[in-house]
Amino acid sequence: MTGYDVVQAGVIGVAVLASSVYALGRLAPGLRARLAARLLRSSWRPVQLAGSRLSAGGSGCGGGCSSCGGCGPAPEKKLIPVKSAR
Repeated sequence: MTGYDVVQAGVIGVAVLASSVYALGRLAPGLRARLAARLLRSSWRPVQLAGSRLSAGGSGCGGGCSSCGGCGPAPEKKLIPVKSAR
């Protein structure tokens, strides 16, 4: 492997890791919160920093409460009647 190949593999690895963390936060915010809490309890400072970065992320499924129904029941939506032009 040349130096270029090593750098390319490193950049791709970092991109895949970052996108995996983002997807984990969007699709499973509870799992992400538990993982962040476990990392924060570590005695090693770099692991604690990673945990604080994970816990600083927003909530999943759109960033607002009740946007995905994961936090509880969503508020009822009012339907607007539409008249047909016949």
